[in-house]
Formats: sequence, structure tokens, C-alpha cells
Amino acid sequence: MKSGSRTSAALVLWSLVFGIACGGGKSPGTPSSPAPPPTTTLAPAPAPTPIPGTTCHLGFGVANENCSRDTASFQPDIESAIDALVAEEPDIFDTNQDKGGGAYRVLSQGRYLQGMVRKMEAKGYCAEWNGEEFLVKSSNDHDDAYDILTGDSYVRRGSNSYRGSCYPASFPIDTGPLPPTPDCPAGPSKAIACSRDTPTLLNVMETAIERLAKERPHVFDVNRTAPGTGNAYKVVDVGGYLQGMRDVLKAMGYCSFYDGEEMQMKKDNKFSENYDILTGSEFVRRGEGSYRGSCYPAGF
Repeated sequence: MKSGSRTSAALVLWSLVFGIACGGGKSPGTPSSPAPPPTTTLAPAPAPTPIPGTTCHLGFGVANENCSRDTASFQPDIESAIDALVAEEPDIFDTNQDKGGGAYRVLSQGRYLQGMVRKMEAKGYCAEWNGEEFLVKSSNDHDDAYDILTGDSYVRRGSNSYRGSCYPASFPIDTGPLPPTPDCPAGPSKAIACSRDTPTLLNVMETAIERLAKERPHVFDVNRTAPGTGNAYKVVDVGGYLQGMRDVLKAMGYCSFYDGEEMQMKKDNKFSENYDILTGSEFVRRGEGSYRGSCYPAGF
């Protein structure tokens, strides 16, 4: 097309557009443009449930060694928190085994310690289990340390549980944000404590193994099984097995993570369970022998 023709066409097009914008060129019977649809305001996403022990409304502490045995500041609230936890979650304890004064045998250390953090937070304190002692503070002036669990898994109570105080408060220490959990709707979590309990997700793990064997049989030699078993298959593709288990668990609605030794899995952040699903001779490890422990809240 010649240049003059392009110019004429452009002028015609511009006059049409200008006429429509100004109301010109519209016949009397032409209907008006439909009104735009009403704007829909989406409800905000629900806030995630706070994970006990992962944050402290009093702020961070300072790592220090200025600690000594002083006077316990929070002993009465520690004792009342134990009593409340026994009353509300009695299955954590064996109340028929008592060393005296309510020092019951603890059946789930993870649930007990998580419960104690939750109870103390409800009282307005910050609390943390550091692997040996239960730390409590009501300000950053100082914290108290209590040993509320004996080596043979009984509640330790009374003045003997107090271990010392640190000035200023020594916890929590800022370690940065939790590592992300790709492809996990539950998001990241940090465990307060882990213990070997009765597994609740074992049937899920067993179902996932059988499902993988049907969907990706090339990962296994199903004609070879570990001695004394009929379904602990030989793994011929370790990488494919571990990734396949993650894929199958995801399809079943579970998040999982292989830490180099164990497969961790969770439905939400209430707890997670660890399974060792591969023997050193590269057979599938099955049944209760694969269960290694539970973490409260979830450990990843």
C-alpha cells in the first residue's frame, strides 16, 4: 500500500474512534455498553496458627554465661502448668506410675514439652526447651532454667527442678527465618522436642511404598526381598525410590523431606514423624522397625 493510502486509512480510523468516544456515530437505537461487573472483594487468607515456641512476644535474648543458682521466680506457674496439662491431656502420662506428688511417668516426651511451652505461653511467659532444660522468662531482665524431665522419663517437680537463672535473659537466640518447605502447603515449622512414641502415620508410609511399587516398578526388583520378609523389596534405583516416595506422599496430601538418613513426613505442623525406609544393603525397610520418632510441632 502506498504511503498516501496508509495516511487516509489512519485518518478514517481516527475519526471513527474519536466519534465513538464523543458519542458521535451512534444511532438512536444502539444500546449502551454493558456496565462493568461489580468488583469482588476477596476475603483475606486466614492467618496461620502460631507454632508454640517459635516466637517470643518479649523479643530475643542474649547468649551469655552470666548464670547462677539464685531464687526460682516462676516455680508456682510451672507446677500449675504441669497440673493443667495432666488434666487436659492425660494420655501423655501414666498416672499409675508416680514417683510422688504427681511426678508421673511421661509416655510422650515431645507432647509433654510442647504442652508445657504452650501452657506457659498462655500465662504470658516465653518458654523454650533447649534439649536439657526448660527456660522461662517474663521479661528480658532474666530467665529461669528448670529440669522438668528425668532421665528415665518422669516429671520432675518442686524446688529440685530449678537449676538457675541468667541475667539478662538468654533466649531465644535469633537464628533467622525457618528454612522454606517447597511444595508444602503447611509451610515451615520448628520442633520443640522429639521422642519415640506410638506412630500414627505408619499405615500411610506402608501404603505409599506399595503404591510406588505399582506405579514405578522399575525402581525395585520385587522378586528380591530382604531375608525373612515378603515385601521388603530390593531397591535398584535409590534416587528414584526416594524421590518417588516424596511424589507419592505429596499426591496423598502429605509433605515429606529426606534428610540423608530418614524420611520426615507431616500432614500439618502439629507434628511430624521420621522413618528410615532404606536399609544399608538397599532394601526397603518396612513396618514398625522403620519408625524412628515423632517431633512436636513438626520438625520441618
